[in-house]
Amino acid sequence: MGLLAALGSGCAPEGPSTVCTSSPAQTWIVRELQFAREVEGPGRVAEGFDLDALNGQTCRIRDYTAPDGRGGIDNQLAALLPLIEMQVGGLRLDALVQNAINNGLILLGLQARGLDSLRDDGCVSVELTRLTGAPLLGADGLLLRGQTLYPNPEPTTSGTGGATIRGGVLEAGPFDIALPVVILNADFVLDISDAYLRAEIDPETLDLHGFIGGGVTQTQLLDVVGRTEGVPQSVVEQARVLLGTYADLAPDASGACQQFSAVIEFRASVGFIGDARPDAGAPALDAGALDAGASDVDAGAPDPD
Repeated sequence: MGLLAALGSGCAPEGPSTVCTSSPAQTWIVRELQFAREVEGPGRVAEGFDLDALNGQTCRIRDYTAPDGRGGIDNQLAALLPLIEMQVGGLRLDALVQNAINNGLILLGLQARGLDSLRDDGCVSVELTRLTGAPLLGADGLLLRGQTLYPNPEPTTSGTGGATIRGGVLEAGPFDIALPVVILNADFVLDISDAYLRAEIDPETLDLHGFIGGGVTQTQLLDVVGRTEGVPQSVVEQARVLLGTYADLAPDASGACQQFSAVIEFRASVGFIGDARPDAGAPALDAGALDAGASDVDAGAPDPD
């Protein structure tokens, strides 16, 4: 018996985009977030997306090649991040972000609605929502699978219709994403413009492993660096120069790029979003939902094959 649902959903046009209607919804809780960095290989190699549809250079910045050979990859944060970390005393930003997740400061739920199949579906709506709760950790030091978290009282939600699942790969975009981030004392929302999402769905556990990429303004990152505890003004000025050097998206009338490309890698597992948090303590767990393959999509549906 498969883990996928075969419940009715439909696609209805609404303005310039497509909205995929009806239920059910599949929910994942994000367990890991980290910046997609350069990887070893011939030339410039990094994960990401071709955000400007140009396989070459924009604002004199060369594109990357993905590990699987895709060209035209935009991910200038992969080159910029090590320089920023070196300027702030060698702090590993990925570790700070993961610590914020484990402590309940960055909790995100990803929902796919209007599902016919988690293997192949031509019309899915995707929603990324900020959550709250006191997360439980598993033996691997990450958020425990199958737990229930709750909508944040001041939610940050991003979504899009017209997403697809092809061969167990969820793809969505372009759409704007408001991503909450906490680094040391800096608590902010990172606005990612014209973002794309791509994630592989594990056929056994239903875990997600994927990437989100889009454009971030220079002003945003400068603000984050300036607000981070212990960063001197000299470093902020150096960051200003670096950002201008690495910007590769959204050229203005003079041809100067105003945004730089950024890609975030994430891993998520099946979980649940409650209607409301019952109290200020730890969120309740759904009995029997701690299995890695637990899903709120009907398990009585036929297998994808």
